[in-house]
Amino acid sequence: MATATSFATAVLLETSDNTRGPELIPAMRKASLALHELVRQRFAADALYLLAFSYLAQEVPAEQLAQHTWPGGQAWAAGTNMQHALAVARDLLARHAAARREIIILTAGLPTAFGSGTNVEHSYPPTMRTIAETLDAMAACAREEIALQLYVLARSSDARTFGGAALVRDPGRDAQSARFITQVEAAGHRVNRLATPDLESAVIDGFLHRRGDTPAI
Repeated sequence: MATATSFATAVLLETSDNTRGPELIPAMRKASLALHELVRQRFAADALYLLAFSYLAQEVPAEQLAQHTWPGGQAWAAGTNMQHALAVARDLLARHAAARREIIILTAGLPTAFGSGTNVEHSYPPTMRTIAETLDAMAACAREEIALQLYVLARSSDARTFGGAALVRDPGRDAQSARFITQVEAAGHRVNRLATPDLESAVIDGFLHRRGDTPAI
């Protein structure tokens, strides 16, 4: 049954082996938990869901995300199943007759799996079908009037500074990844390319801006 909220959000953070290390997953966890705390303190009528995804996606309580101890053993699994994460998020957001529904995706970039349960196909480089299934999942969100915000992260080793501005190389550093991002943008979805230190402020400020609120300082 749909419930009335002012704003319903699902945050999807990639926890595949591609995010292992001291930069990506800590930055994504920090941004996700900061948004959770903001909603808890200032927007109690909102609904916020946190999901971790790698080979499959699952909802994760904030307390377990903070400790990186959620059940299921999916952390660091091979595979970036963005398609399944979007499907789970859509099911959760369908519970809410919200003024605005959105999905925030925090990822290293390229989807490499699709499917659910025991029917998951995974390959790297990803197949054309993996890309198509992921884009179809994004299109399903658009049909249901669920906005997408994609934050693509790069490690510091993937970025260089020129004239005081960080220039982040295309995720995955290959043409296929760049093509995927281009396809996502061509479909009308917002893609934000960031270095890890900028993620938390970008997520919080963007969330507040879309609410018509004053961005965090």
